[in-house]
Amino acid sequence: MQDKVKVSVITVGCKVNQAESDSIIDQLIERGYSVVDKRDRADIVIINSCAVTAHAEAKSRGAIAFARRVSPNSKIFVTGCYSQKDPIAVKNIKGVDYVIDNVKKSKLIDIIDNINVVQSKVHIADEFNESCFIKSGLVHRKFRTRAFLKIQDGCNFSCSYCIVPKLRGRSRARPVEDCVEEAKKMVEAGYKEIVLTGVNIGSYKYGKNKLVDLVKRLIEIEGIGRIRLSSIEPNLINDELIDLVRADNRICPHFHIPLQHASDKILTLMNRKYGIEDYDKIFNKIYDSVENVCIGTDVIVGFPGEAVSDFEYLYDYLKGKPFSYIHVFSYSNREGTPAASFDNQVEPREIKVRSQKIQKLSRDKRSEFMKKQIGKALNVLFEKSEDGKYYGYSENYVRVLVKSEINIKDKLLSVRATFMKDEILQGELID
Repeated sequence: MQDKVKVSVITVGCKVNQAESDSIIDQLIERGYSVVDKRDRADIVIINSCAVTAHAEAKSRGAIAFARRVSPNSKIFVTGCYSQKDPIAVKNIKGVDYVIDNVKKSKLIDIIDNINVVQSKVHIADEFNESCFIKSGLVHRKFRTRAFLKIQDGCNFSCSYCIVPKLRGRSRARPVEDCVEEAKKMVEAGYKEIVLTGVNIGSYKYGKNKLVDLVKRLIEIEGIGRIRLSSIEPNLINDELIDLVRADNRICPHFHIPLQHASDKILTLMNRKYGIEDYDKIFNKIYDSVENVCIGTDVIVGFPGEAVSDFEYLYDYLKGKPFSYIHVFSYSNREGTPAASFDNQVEPREIKVRSQKIQKLSRDKRSEFMKKQIGKALNVLFEKSEDGKYYGYSENYVRVLVKSEINIKDKLLSVRATFMKDEILQGELID
């Protein structure tokens, strides 16, 4: 009997990419391929790339170099946003055999199946459409404890710094019934947590159904453990969604709400859809309504025109609000975006200094939030284990360690948080 073709999948970037990689893995297994760890030698390596920043592009190139070292004789396929942005540059990277853009990503397995008859190394389509929506996939349980359910792709916003709409197309939603059916399969497969992902999930709209309507359908699924929402734009959060999260403990009390900046001047230059007062109003409503909620955010430092006073205003705003964590992005000049041609570009060294200052603030915020959990009962989904120590995340996104003589991996259990050590909350099983 002929050995199965071994394939590894390396993912760079966001949860949407991860959901799409899950789909690719799912299809590979279904068609008889053997999916191996990225550290194992493979016949084919698929790299799902990112290009949201220059750093993301560098990580994608690093993944290609890594694949060459681990599997020097493999065929290397590069797909994702880097392939969409600059396919010729990707094709010219040493070791790359095939370049598949985001439009053709949904047909990637068909291309691999016909690898011997493929004529071109570069597969580029002219435009995005409904048929190029790659669904998330029900991956084999050995790969992950949480399941990513992709419900939406693309974005209609035109933030002046962002290249994603050019790489992902306009916003398009997955049919409600498709989402529900796949979520049912995830539950049946034993997943205790489903993460709703997309480029801009707050814009989800299929027929008359919006995000809150989809979530209501999902929590009706028999045996559902918990649902976690990924990033939602502040202007797309409404009272109904907040009330639903507050009222149903199957929805994680965790909101990731991108701020990007606190200066209205900079927000206007960024072409964001809200002012700082609007953001503040949403933040306060969530914080006051949802018990023990985790609220995280994204900020960009060093945006063109960000004066010292603008940065200080941002820092003071972040310091004064009970954020649980802050993801800090140094402004990255993306060719083809309006911001690339803006005046008053900030020096890279100054951007680095500002970024480091907010990164330290984020660590302080994270530590402060975790200390508030001590003594509380948390529901933890355990994902990793080593030497009798089990690690997982609580419903409000706190990393927790528990020592156990029995195997509790993949289980959702109640834990009493007792103390914090090395930025990890430690606790004891209640039941």
